[in-house]
Amino acid sequence: MSKKIETHNLGVNHDGNDQYFIEDDDSRGVYATSSGDNVGSKTLLKMISVDEVFAEVFDRHFEKEKIVIKMDCEGGEYQI
Repeated sequence: MSKKIETHNLGVNHDGNDQYFIEDDDSRGVYATSSGDNVGSKTLLKMISVDEVFAEVFDRHFEKEKIVIKMDCEGGEYQI
């Protein structure tokens, strides 16, 4: 099974545009994609669109094997 698992160090969103994440300097582990007062350290994350993810997966695996996708999309469910 482990030979079939792939991880990717990038984020998934609706349009594939890279996105800044803002870390709350006062609270460890609290991140946001926007902040009302724009306080905190910014990190630019490489993003890929959900359409690109599915296209790649289906191109490589459709009709060859069963497909299971585990994807976290905290806060992006509506747009995706």
